[in-house]
Amino acid sequence: MCFLSVKNITKRFGALTVLDNIELEVADGEFLTLLGPSGCGKSTLLGIIAGLERSSGGVIAIDGQAVNDVLARDRDVAMIFQSYALYPNMSVRKNIMFGLKMRGVPRRERDAAAVRVAEMLRITHLLDRKPHQLSGGQRQRVAMGRALVRNPKLFLFDEPLSNLDAQLRAEMRVEIKRLHQKVGTTVVYVTHDQVEAMTMSTRIAVMDSGHIVQLGTPGEIYDRPNSLFVAKFVGSPAMNFLPGALVEDDHGLVLDIGRPGSRPDCSVALGRIGRRELSGRQVVVGVRPEAIYLAADETREGECVLRRPVDVIEPTGADTLAIFNVAGSEVTARLGPGLNLAVGDARNFVLEPTSFHIFDQQTQLRLDIGRERRSESQFTQFAGCELGQQRPGREDKVLLLQAENLTDRRSMQAEDRCDFRGLWKRVAANLAGRHRSHSRGLCRSLMRV
Repeated sequence: MCFLSVKNITKRFGALTVLDNIELEVADGEFLTLLGPSGCGKSTLLGIIAGLERSSGGVIAIDGQAVNDVLARDRDVAMIFQSYALYPNMSVRKNIMFGLKMRGVPRRERDAAAVRVAEMLRITHLLDRKPHQLSGGQRQRVAMGRALVRNPKLFLFDEPLSNLDAQLRAEMRVEIKRLHQKVGTTVVYVTHDQVEAMTMSTRIAVMDSGHIVQLGTPGEIYDRPNSLFVAKFVGSPAMNFLPGALVEDDHGLVLDIGRPGSRPDCSVALGRIGRRELSGRQVVVGVRPEAIYLAADETREGECVLRRPVDVIEPTGADTLAIFNVAGSEVTARLGPGLNLAVGDARNFVLEPTSFHIFDQQTQLRLDIGRERRSESQFTQFAGCELGQQRPGREDKVLLLQAENLTDRRSMQAEDRCDFRGLWKRVAANLAGRHRSHSRGLCRSLMRV
């Protein structure tokens, strides 16, 4: 059920349009994040929903009722600000109860509500302190408590974690997500931090220059960014981008990676699954750091292998980031921990073709080269179930993803089916060899597909 409806919302300041025909629907109990850089219009949109700003056009409806002409205090929404906005002369208890006091709620009910919310947010021991005696994270909990105690229809968060250090931000992300899971109230959350958006949201609306450029689940935004802007903005470390071109040979479409007019650094055959009308397009190839790994002793056909010296190494504990150069662009690979790797070492890096994101260089929009395939997470979950508690390794995932390109059997030509069966046999053999205790059931399951 649609709980919050934003229809054709426009906001102008003189000749400057900061929101241009925004349309958005938020379901009851959903956690929607407005994600974008500074100046994209996300906080302005939140202010219009709250009633703090008037729109230049369009309709805002909450729980089925248009609220454009309803005062902010009568919309039954609660807003949590970046600056906490606590009353410095009041105790935590009085800050939490203040909104109820203004509404004429009896003192006994106010006290009980303050204690209940303090227990939920684990700040009972802070009720008699003043704001200047609290840490940043504690102040933000108090601000959340003041909003929560009212039991509103809608929570609005305007970059509430921006003033906190990294550790407190991580802690408060958990607190906010736990709070949403417990109370189930609809949330609209504004942030420029894609980690906050990815970890907490049900859906994300990515904004740029007053427009919503993509709306989807965190997985959809991450796995299938619809433009270069979204691909650059979402992901940490950021996605790598390389120049490329789509060309055609006797076997179908080929993706050449490299500088225009020079010999390709790497070529990937897309074959019959490629859309031949795209031949001749200059493209930008996106590849995430986790889709780059060190080559094994024997490389397989179809792999994009580049031998490059390592320029920079960044150990993070759980991962090792290796930075090298391809076609004049800096490329980051996310590798495993504890690698015997030194600056200047020349290594063979594999850029996994099935994980490529291809964008038109001119329009900067995503190009769908061939048939759709399921995401890596769906496919590796299947393999994980077959392997019991063991997770597929990196090479396992590569094979699974290669096989997935051939799983649309209804549209297969006869010659494709041989490739399909052969590749599945290879997948089964590879995984069974790594996980012998599960090999029989795994092979049966793979060959049933």
